[in-house]
Amino acid sequence: MKALQRTLAVLACHMLIVQGARHAYVLWLEPGDSALDAYDRPLKDEIAGAQSLDELVAQYDPVGREVERLKAERRAADREATLLLLSLSIGFTGAFGDEKGEPR
Repeated sequence: MKALQRTLAVLACHMLIVQGARHAYVLWLEPGDSALDAYDRPLKDEIAGAQSLDELVAQYDPVGREVERLKAERRAADREATLLLLSLSIGFTGAFGDEKGEPR
């Protein structure tokens, strides 16, 4: 029984050390650069340089509407594709017979 407890204690310590080392690596050593960082600073400067919130809303509102329009188009296209696939699958099974498997 003592051997089992010691083995479990060693495994638990090993897991804690490994996870601690991993957390330390992610916190202090892992590079945190992103491909989008090149666009971050100009946008922050643009936002900080705005005279009022209304100016920013006027600038970003058309873009937001365009995004919503494109999302609606994508949802409609996805629905159409789903309906097409369903109709094809229903037509496919119906071509070879009814639910009982009898040919038409």
